[in-house]
Amino acid sequence: MLNWCEHSGVPIADWPVLLDYRTRLRARPSVARAMAEEWPLLKAA
Repeated sequence: MLNWCEHSGVPIADWPVLLDYRTRLRARPSVARAMAEEWPLLKAA
């Protein structure tokens, strides 16, 4: 859900703790792989 913030207009930067958590999640290899596979689907929507 945190990955949807930019696309839904939610200013995640207003919550630095959530922004830091999302950054750490995105650094995980499994999350990075999943996001790489899902990104084309998001762009197409």
